[in-house]
Amino acid sequence: MNKEGLQSLFEEEEKSTTGRIKESILSEKSLSDIHGIIDVKENLMSALDQAEFISKQGYTPIILLIGPEAVVARLRL
Repeated sequence: MNKEGLQSLFEEEEKSTTGRIKESILSEKSLSDIHGIIDVKENLMSALDQAEFISKQGYTPIILLIGPEAVVARLRL
């Protein structure tokens, strides 16, 4: 398999993983009665979008959840 094929396979796996996480988050029961949970879900969804973008640039995304905030870092392997 050539480099492009491996990259394509890696991107498909990243999309698949990100998609499964997003689907899992969105399918959860309503938790709006718990203070702050909506912010956490919105921040995590935003972080997953950023992670997907970062992985397309050839970096390995790292998501750190700190309280209700999500920080996305990138690492080139």
